Amino acid sequence: MIRRILRFTGYAVLALTAISCTFDVPKKIQAKGSPTVYAPLGAQTFEISEYLGTDKISEMFTTGSDSSGMRVLTYKEAPTDETLKFLVYYPITEVDLDFASMTKGMDLEGKISAPVAEQSFAIPTVASSTENTVNINFMSDLLSTINGSMPALSLPVTEGVPVTEDTIDLPLSITGFDTATIGAGSLEVSFGTFAGASATFNVTLNSIRIMDGATEIATSGTSLVLVNNGVSQSGAATVPLTGKTLPKNLTLRLMVTVSGGSPEESHTIGITPRFTSDTYLSGASGISINQSAAIPDITVPLAGIDASFVNAVIGSGGLSVDSGAIPATWTGFTKTVSLNVSQSGGLNIAPSGTGAVVNADLAGSTISANDITISGSVVLEATNASFADMPSTGLSVTCATELEVTEFTSVTVVPGASFATSTTISEALPQEMIDWVDSVSFTEVGVRMYFSHNLPAANNFTVSVTSNALGLNSPAKVVDPVTNVATESRDVDFINTTLNSDTGNTPLKPGTGAGEVGTLDVTVGLSLGTYNSGANQLTLKNLVPGETYSFKATTEFVADWSKIVVNPQTGYSGNFPENAAGMDLSAIEDYLGDSIGFSEIPMYFYVGGLPGSLDVKFDCKLDAVYTSNSATITSSLINKTGADALSLSAEMPAFTTGITEFTGTVPEASAQTDLATVLNAKPADLKIAYDIKPNSVTLHPEDLESSSTLQAAMILVFPFELTVKSGGADIEFGEESALTKDLFGREPTAKDNEDIDKLLDSLSAVTLSLNLTNTTGLNGVSLVMTDGLPGGFRKELSLVSGPQTLSLTRDDVVYIQNHNPFIPKVLLHVNEGTVSVKPAGGVTLSVTIAAVTDFDQTFDLQGGI
Repeated sequence: MIRRILRFTGYAVLALTAISCTFDVPKKIQAKGSPTVYAPLGAQTFEISEYLGTDKISEMFTTGSDSSGMRVLTYKEAPTDETLKFLVYYPITEVDLDFASMTKGMDLEGKISAPVAEQSFAIPTVASSTENTVNINFMSDLLSTINGSMPALSLPVTEGVPVTEDTIDLPLSITGFDTATIGAGSLEVSFGTFAGASATFNVTLNSIRIMDGATEIATSGTSLVLVNNGVSQSGAATVPLTGKTLPKNLTLRLMVTVSGGSPEESHTIGITPRFTSDTYLSGASGISINQSAAIPDITVPLAGIDASFVNAVIGSGGLSVDSGAIPATWTGFTKTVSLNVSQSGGLNIAPSGTGAVVNADLAGSTISANDITISGSVVLEATNASFADMPSTGLSVTCATELEVTEFTSVTVVPGASFATSTTISEALPQEMIDWVDSVSFTEVGVRMYFSHNLPAANNFTVSVTSNALGLNSPAKVVDPVTNVATESRDVDFINTTLNSDTGNTPLKPGTGAGEVGTLDVTVGLSLGTYNSGANQLTLKNLVPGETYSFKATTEFVADWSKIVVNPQTGYSGNFPENAAGMDLSAIEDYLGDSIGFSEIPMYFYVGGLPGSLDVKFDCKLDAVYTSNSATITSSLINKTGADALSLSAEMPAFTTGITEFTGTVPEASAQTDLATVLNAKPADLKIAYDIKPNSVTLHPEDLESSSTLQAAMILVFPFELTVKSGGADIEFGEESALTKDLFGREPTAKDNEDIDKLLDSLSAVTLSLNLTNTTGLNGVSLVMTDGLPGGFRKELSLVSGPQTLSLTRDDVVYIQNHNPFIPKVLLHVNEGTVSVKPAGGVTLSVTIAAVTDFDQTFDLQGGI
C-alpha cells in the first residue's frame, strides 16, 4: 500500500505530465509492545521538463511526409512568461512564381549538359625506326655442294716393275664453280686400300701437285706410304690452297715410288679429293646458291593510347625496309626481303621485294589497339654468278626498318557513359503553378550552349535542341571547331521569342488541357561521325596520330519572362497532418475528463513571401475536421473570401535550424483563430483542412526583384493553462495508475491472508507524512483516494508546499478489512478556476509513514504492497 500511495502521490503532483515514480520501501514491519513504528521512505525530485517537452509534442504531429519542415519549440512571449508554452510551426507550401528561378530548382541546365559533357579521345602514335644486321654466309652450303660433286679417282700400280719416282696425272673436273679463289683452306686427297698384294710389294706417294695444264698451282711434298710389304694402307695428303685461284678442270699430278712384288700383278688404289672444312672462297665465278637469313622480330607498341581507342583505318602511312645494295663486284645475285606484319585484331600484311628498299603502303589498312609485330627474312639467290672480296663471315646485310602512320581516315572509339545522340529531359511543372498561373510570356526562352571541340570539319559536328513545351523546333546547327578547347568556345542558340502575349502571340499556358503545358520537355540531339549505339562506338574522321581530340559544352537555360498572369482555377488545398489518421488527442480525456480544458490554443495563419507592394488577396478556408460519436464534425476556423480575402503578411515566420526555444512575439498573421474548443473535444482523428486561392494578378519581373516565393504557413501555440469548471474536477490517471487487485494484496481465500489480517488487526492508525516543495504552478490541487462508493472510503492530501499528512483511523482500517478486495481509485482533485504549469517547475518531496500497533510481531509486507 505504501508503494501505491507514493506512486499516486507522484501522479497527483504532476497531473499533466503522466509521471510515474517508484520508491524503495520496507519489506517488513516489526511491531513490539504496541509501539509506533516510523519508516522514512526517502526523497525524490520531479521536473516538468522530463515529462512535457518538445519531443512529446512532436509525437502528436509528426505524421506523414509533410512533417519534414515542422518545428516544435518551447515558447515565451516575454522572458518573464511563467506559463509553459510550446510553439508548433508548420510550413504549408512554397511556390516560386519566378519562372526562371523555378527552372533552376529543376536543374534543367545540369540535365541538358549531361549528354554534351566533356569527352576526350587520345589518338595513338604508330611509329618505329629500327636497324638489324643480318649475316648471309652461304659458304658452308656452297662447299658442301662442291665436295658432294667431286669425282672418284683411282691410282693404278703394278708389281714387279720398280719405279723410283713415277709421274701419274689424274684429271679432276670440279662442279659448282667455273673459277674459285681460295681465301683459306686446302684440298684433301684421301687414299683407300686394296687386298692381294705380294709380301714384298711397296708403294710410296712422294708428292701431289695441282696442275692447270702445264702450270703448277699448288703442291704438297708430304710423303705417304700407301703399301708396306704387301699391306695396303689408307691415308690422306693435303694441298694448301690459300690465295690460289682454281679453274674447274684440274690435274692431280702424283709422284709415286714402286718396288718389289710379283711381276705383272696390277692393283688400283681409290682416291677421294675434297676441300677441307676450313676452306672458304673469297671469290668465285659460275656459282649458283639460294641462302636465307631471318630478320630479328620487331615489336611496335601504340604510344599514347587510352582506353577509349578501338581501332583505326590508316589514311596515310607506310612501312619501309632498306637492306642496302649487293656489292658492286658481285654479279648474278638477287637479294629478296620478305616481311610479315601482324597485329591481333588489326594489321596483317606480308610485303616483299628484291630492291635495296622494300616499301609497303599502309593506306586502307586497319590497326587495333594491340602491339604490332614485324618479322621477316633476307634471301640471297645466284645462278652462274660471280663474287669477289667476300670475308669469311659471309655477306653482311643491314636492314633499316621504318614504320610510320601520319593520318587516320577514321578512328573508332568508345565514348564516355554520358554520351548519347538523343536525350530527352522531362520535368513536371509544380502543381501550384498549374493550378494558379494562367500564362507566362517570354522575351526569350530556350537553351544557349557554349561548345568547344577540335574535331576536323569532316566529322560534321551538329547539335539540335527541340522542345514541345517551349516551341523549339529549329534544324540542327553545325558547331565549328576551335583552335584551343581550353580557352575558346562557339555559341549555339536555340531560343524562341514568340511565346509572348505582348507581341500578339500565344504565351506559355501551364495546365494539362489542349494547348497547355504540364511538363517542360527538352530533347538534345548530338551528331558527329558515325555512332553505333549497339556497340557504343563512335567513328571519327581524319584524325592525326598523337593528337588528343575533345568536345564539351556548358548550357544555359534562358527564361527571360516578361509577364506572369496569376488567375487560379482551384485553390491549394490539403490537410495537416497529412496522414489519414490525423492527430489523436483522445489521450487527454484519460487525464482531464470533461471538467477541465485548455483555456486557449492560438492558431496563426500566414500567407506572404512576396513584396508587400503587390495587391494580392487570398481566399482562405481552414476547417477543423474530426469524428465525434461516429459523425464527422467540421468546425470552421477561418473563412475569408471575396471582400474579406486575406492580404499578404508583412513578415513570414522563420526559425533558425537548431534552436529549441523562441522568445518574443510571433509575426502578425494574415488571420488568427483559436483551437481550444476543438482540442477540448479531445478528438482522436483531428485534421486541419486548408484551401488557399490567390486572386487574379499580373506580375512583372520588377515586381519580384526582392522576393518571388509565395509562402503559406501556420503556427499553433500550446499554453499549458487549464480552465476548471465550477465545483472543481477530479482527474484520473488511466491504466498506468489503476489497481487491479486488493490494495494489500489479499487473496479471496481467508487462510491465505493470515499475516495481512493480523497486521490490519494490530493497526490502530496509519499516518503518511510528506514534506513537499511544489513549484509547478499547480496550486489548489490535492490527491484523492476513494473507492467511489456512496458514503464509502475517501481520503484527501493537499499538494501545496510544506508539511502535509494523510491519516487512516482505526475505523478506516476496519472499513478496509471488511472490503476484500479493496481497490480504491487515485484521483487528482483540482479546484475550479485556472491552473497554469510553469516551464521550469518541479516537485521535491520526502515521505515518512507511522503505524501504531498493539502487539509484538514482524510482518512480511512483500506481495501486494
